[in-house]
Amino acid sequence: MADAVPSLGSTPMDLDIRATRTSANMLDGLQSLLDSKECCDIVFLACEEQIEAHAVVLAASSPNFCKYLRQSSMRGLKEPSAPGHEMEELFTTVLTSPHGAAGTAGALSPVAPRAAGEGEEPQAEVPETEALSQPKEEPGMDGAGKGSDEATAEAPMEVEVEAPKPEEAAPARTAGTTSPANPTHHEKAKADKVRVQVNGLSSSEAMHILLDYIYKGSAAASWEYKATTAQVNKEILRLARCFGFAQLHEHAARWLAKGLTTENVVDRLVTCEEFGLGLLREKITERLALKPAEMMQVCSSPEITKHPRILQDLLVQVASLKKGCTEATEDAKEEKQEPKEEKPAKHDKAEREKEKHEKEKQDKAEKPDKPEKKHEKAEKPEKPSKQAEKQTGKKRKAGLPGSLDESRWFSYAV
Repeated sequence: MADAVPSLGSTPMDLDIRATRTSANMLDGLQSLLDSKECCDIVFLACEEQIEAHAVVLAASSPNFCKYLRQSSMRGLKEPSAPGHEMEELFTTVLTSPHGAAGTAGALSPVAPRAAGEGEEPQAEVPETEALSQPKEEPGMDGAGKGSDEATAEAPMEVEVEAPKPEEAAPARTAGTTSPANPTHHEKAKADKVRVQVNGLSSSEAMHILLDYIYKGSAAASWEYKATTAQVNKEILRLARCFGFAQLHEHAARWLAKGLTTENVVDRLVTCEEFGLGLLREKITERLALKPAEMMQVCSSPEITKHPRILQDLLVQVASLKKGCTEATEDAKEEKQEPKEEKPAKHDKAEREKEKHEKEKQDKAEKPDKPEKKHEKAEKPEKPSKQAEKQTGKKRKAGLPGSLDESRWFSYAV
């Protein structure tokens, strides 16, 4: 029994133990955190709306946004993001909440001096060490101890500076109030969030669709793309290109091919040209060129004159289709003319058929065998006529010689 148990030995062995699928549960958990706005550490400012999210989720889903966050943290929150990359043109990192800014400003500013009484001008500030180092002299005395008007005019003014007491420096806190230097936990959490301004959006709808795709749509096959207007779809194309989401970019590109009319086709062709959708633009122009009435309406619109390149492509497409139509008509004409030229061939067939009929007639005329056979049949001994048969019968009855009856002859023979 001991020999039957295999030994593991010294060589390493890998066991194929697959982990359970937890991606769906993780996405549901992240979505619940986003809905409840828990553990959010980044705020997007889009069209006067604050949209909270999780920076780690965005950075994990998009390497471009992760790079942007890293660079903005290295520069610091006070320095605005330098334009250059498209991500930096789209987003601008701003300061944190006003509570955090006020606390930082209060910590960096010096202690303000005590205000003068009402109706009095504020006295000049004199450092305490300088005031103490100067000797006290009586008014009207010069340096030698003698009184003079010049001495009184040149004598330094003595300023008394008192250090503020702790009770006066910090006012008493009442219940339920906090100082800017010591905010509550909720205010501190708000101050710690990174605030990012989203530039170039007409509404916050595009940002909501982007976050919905990141938290749900990137892993769900049944995710439905919902863009209400062409402007929102164009903004989503821009966001998808910045974040590097090819699938979201494809959803927005397919939206451009739906509901095409003569009013929106020019704008959609411009969008295709702006975002490098060359194949989609070619398909739209081909579909438009198949309808001459709609093509003439689009080419005559004043909006198309603003985009000469698109107008040129449409005219080239029409010219190519016209050329193809002319070639097709010429081919059809040639096909119709070819049967007329083939008429001699039909005449040859008729002549061949006539020749066949003539040969058959000649063959029938050249057959002499059948008439000869009929002649041979005619040369055979003819049957005796009825009169001859009667005469032979009479002779047989009379018993003439030479006309022996067969029955008698048979009896004699027996």
